[in-house]
Amino acid sequence: MPTIDFELTIGAPPEAAWGTILDVESYPVFMESVLTTRLGRDDGAHRVSSWEILLKGAVLRWTEDEQVDHGAMRLEFTQTEGDMEHLEGFWQVHPVSARSVRVQMLIGFRIGIPLLADMLNPIAARAVEDNSKSMLLGLEQRLEHGTVLPPVKGAR
Repeated sequence: MPTIDFELTIGAPPEAAWGTILDVESYPVFMESVLTTRLGRDDGAHRVSSWEILLKGAVLRWTEDEQVDHGAMRLEFTQTEGDMEHLEGFWQVHPVSARSVRVQMLIGFRIGIPLLADMLNPIAARAVEDNSKSMLLGLEQRLEHGTVLPPVKGAR
């Protein structure tokens, strides 16, 4: 199963970074590839969210189960239904100082076409890696500059 692990140091207080990561419904405002997000059930430690993202011109949809550890500033997710055969990972905020964090995003996935996995996995891994970097850079822009993106063409 391909795994993507990407980290970015951001000049923001840990609590601000954590709060922004938890606010998944605002992602389409500052993450170019995220078309829609909807937060369903949320009891503080366990949530369910639905996603639509643009990945290399294709729209991917899924629903994920999220485990939230506020003390560790870690959000773990697992796809419960959607376009991938398997999708899981986490967001983690690592405080560096009172005004700086290292945000880590790890994603493991399986596209679900075994006969073509050797050919498609490297292509999909590159697309997921590019998308992960884009999401973290959007988070950085939001936290450091308050950036808001114009609506994405084709978003619902």
